[in-house]
Amino acid sequence: AGRPVLVDFTADWCVTCQANREILERAEVMQELQSLNALVLEADFTKSNAVIAAKLAEFGQPGVPLVVFYPADPAEPPKTYTVLPPKPPELA
Repeated sequence: AGRPVLVDFTADWCVTCQANREILERAEVMQELQSLNALVLEADFTKSNAVIAAKLAEFGQPGVPLVVFYPADPAEPPKTYTVLPPKPPELA
């Protein structure tokens, strides 16, 4: 198994993205990600980007917001969220 990865597809103009960011920045979420040794990446779609748009399309999303959690085991499918719940999502 490898290392889990969380990708936050976001944009400055996206209000829902900002709400997702607030949840991701909560201490309990950050601690959970740290305990999993997860790599956290941001895909900034503030200015349109063909590579990010193509990745969003792979998940059937026309745009942001999208949060994708890739488990450490590549055999497990990624978990996707457009709107994060107020309680931290189950990542492991």
